[in-house]
Amino acid sequence: QQEQLRALLSRHHSTLESAASKLRSCLQEREEARRRAEEALRAKAAADLVLDAVRAHSSTRIGQLEQDAESQRKLCARLEEARLHQVDLSREQTTCLQQGDRLSAAMREDWTQMQRDYTAWRDVLTRHHPLVKMMFEEAKAARQDREEHRTLSQRLAKVTAELQDAEIQVEKLSVANSRLGAGMSLWGEAG
Repeated sequence: QQEQLRALLSRHHSTLESAASKLRSCLQEREEARRRAEEALRAKAAADLVLDAVRAHSSTRIGQLEQDAESQRKLCARLEEARLHQVDLSREQTTCLQQGDRLSAAMREDWTQMQRDYTAWRDVLTRHHPLVKMMFEEAKAARQDREEHRTLSQRLAKVTAELQDAEIQVEKLSVANSRLGAGMSLWGEAG
């Protein structure tokens, strides 16, 4: 019986050792699984942090790109507005130049006409001076004849009035001619 008991104990001992070995192996596997789970959790946490950082950076970058796009749209709009304004200014400049050319031509024409009028009135004045002188002499010689004297006096008064008108016109034309000539000089300097 002792031998049987020993054999039974030996078998139980082997079974216990095998069970203990399996238990230790299971414990080691469980510890390894726990360690791997912790590492996986840490890796997941790190990945979550990286993902959050990437999301934050992406959101910021997207916002910047949207702002840049909006700024670019505004810049394009302002450039188009400036281009249209430049076109308007160019048109206004062309219109001003055309008006200036027309005004210059009109001033030259007026100046030429004033020169002609001035020459004509000066000629009239030159022709009337001898006539007035002759009329005075005729009036002096014809004083004895009252009727003739009256007629000559009337003619003399008429010629004198015409002469005075001619002198006034010549004076006005001379002043206007001087002003127009000064205006033409200033216009030429400005051109």
